[in-house]
Amino acid sequence: MLGRAVSRKRNLTFNKNYQSNAILGTQVSIRFSQKAQAGVAKNGRRSNPKYRGLKVGNGEKVIPGNILVRQLGTKFFPGKNVGIGKDFTLFALKPGYVQFVTRERNPPRPPPKNFRKYIDIVSENPYKDNPLPDIR
Repeated sequence: MLGRAVSRKRNLTFNKNYQSNAILGTQVSIRFSQKAQAGVAKNGRRSNPKYRGLKVGNGEKVIPGNILVRQLGTKFFPGKNVGIGKDFTLFALKPGYVQFVTRERNPPRPPPKNFRKYIDIVSENPYKDNPLPDIR
C-alpha cells in the first residue's frame, strides 16, 4: 500500500489546468477554467437623460420663469434679468427678448479665459430690423 501511494505522488503532473494537493493522505484535484466566465456587467447601469442645452435662441421672446439654458457648470453666465438655479439652470426674471453677449472679465485674465458668455433679457428685440434666419 505504501508503494502505491508513493507511485501516485510520483506520477503527478502539474500543468496550467490542474493543481493537486495532498490533504490527509488523499489527493484532491482542482481544475481551473481555460476561458473567462460570463459574469454580470459592472458598467451596465443606465441613467435617465438630463435634456441639457439651450432652450431658446437669440432674439426669442420669453416670459418670466422660462428656462433659457440647462447646463452642467457655468458655460453661460446670467446677465441682465436672468436668474440662476442651484443646478446652474438659467431662467428669465422679466419678460423680454433673449440676447447672447460676450463680455470681458473684470479684472482681465490671460487668454483664452478673458471673456465670458452671458445671456441677457432686453425689453426690445435687438433683431427687429435685421431678423436672424430661421434654421428650423
